[in-house]
This record gives sequence, structure tokens and C-alpha cells, in this order.
Amino acid sequence: MTLVVWREWYNEQAVEQLTAMGTLPHNETELPIDDLMDGCDVAAEVAKLENHFDCTAFERGGKIVILEPEYVAGTFEINVEYEPFFSACEADE
Repeated sequence: MTLVVWREWYNEQAVEQLTAMGTLPHNETELPIDDLMDGCDVAAEVAKLENHFDCTAFERGGKIVILEPEYVAGTFEINVEYEPFFSACEADE
């Protein structure tokens, strides 16, 4: 497992203000990362895992900033595609 340090994306002005106040948030998530995964793969896995535990997290996508590990660090756009789910039950006649 690899510790991934990440945060939600904020514009530069917000980052400067939050950093000056010492309140720039970051999160830590442990993921199994293999050699074939790049930053996009890791960002998608973080978003998927966060959404699993909090259904409102990344439900409409957004941006994520991966801080560590350095080899997958960067800013990534999260895109979400929903597939229709169908179910049925016996109808009353």
C-alpha cells in the first residue's frame, strides 16, 4: 500500500490565503499502486474510494491535486459517468 497525499483543487488566491492562515487542507489515502499506474489512474482511484465512503465526494467530478508520492503528483480533472441501473419487481394485477 502506498500513502497518497491529496487535496481538492483551489484557485491560486485561495491557496495563498489558506496557506497564510495555516489551514490549507490535505487528505491521506492508502492505495495499492503498481508500476503501470500514472497520476490519472491514482487520481481516479482516490476519487472512487472517497466516493465509496462519502457518496457526495466527487459525485459530479471536479479537480484533485495529488501532492505525494511525487512520481504521480499533479492536478487532475475527475470525470464521472453514470450508467443506468434497472430493477424490476412483480406488478400487482
